[in-house]
Amino acid sequence: MSKGTSRRQFLRLAAGAGVASRVGRVGAHPGPRAADAGVAPAATLEDSTIRLEFDPQLRSRLWRLHESGHPERKVALTPWAASEYLLLGDGRRIEQFALQHQLSDAVNGAHGSGRRLRMTGVSGARIEKSLEIQLFERYPGIAFYRVSYRNRSPEAIPLRGWTSAGLHLLRNAAARTDGTEPHFWSYCGSTHADRRDWVQPVRQGFAQQNFMGMTASDYGGGTPIVDLWHRECGLAVGHLESIPALVSLPVSYRDGGANLAISAHLERSLQPGEQLQTLET
Repeated sequence: MSKGTSRRQFLRLAAGAGVASRVGRVGAHPGPRAADAGVAPAATLEDSTIRLEFDPQLRSRLWRLHESGHPERKVALTPWAASEYLLLGDGRRIEQFALQHQLSDAVNGAHGSGRRLRMTGVSGARIEKSLEIQLFERYPGIAFYRVSYRNRSPEAIPLRGWTSAGLHLLRNAAARTDGTEPHFWSYCGSTHADRRDWVQPVRQGFAQQNFMGMTASDYGGGTPIVDLWHRECGLAVGHLESIPALVSLPVSYRDGGANLAISAHLERSLQPGEQLQTLET
């Protein structure tokens, strides 16, 4: 299968999997946590459906737009969070990168016309993060992410892994709280030895790693996408590579919301000047 065909199949799946709901059904949400209320975005990118914001440390948050061209008419999907980060060999996270440069421009390619945002930031450990995001008119609500890290220090840095698209989907403010209805539902494309359902309710205590490798001696792999949604809207995460990758797409319930991400395990060191390119997601 060609890379172009693989991308189109993923986009069709994601577009129908609750990435964005009908505008008229989005209910009001109280918005980001009070502690983050005063954080001003340092960079933004949006289309007719979603708005992405980044703060001076390259943390991000997502909004569902009610109406194109009216950014004030929006509903918070996620709070401010470090959605892309490195996990060091000693278990520490490198997740704050002081924004150094940003550039927004128009693009026109295989997916049609759209907008691109490119940013670089540097951590206290002298790791440079490069982030490129593209939104295309043809696929509203779907953001193409490319993330890489370069070691700008004179010493090798042991790595244990990386995470991208680490998102915390906020609960629908109008959801029932009597316990009769799950706050979220999920589609997880991983396979498991117990042949569990791909679509499951997400309640307190739910956690599933969704590893894309072998999970039994004769069983494993899957479709590299996870989707979380409630009655009003949802978020999906997956990778766009044309070959299988040994990554996890964990889904869990925490603090009244639901988490999803894509992550990879590493056992290597990033040498001085060396760059680590993560998967396109």
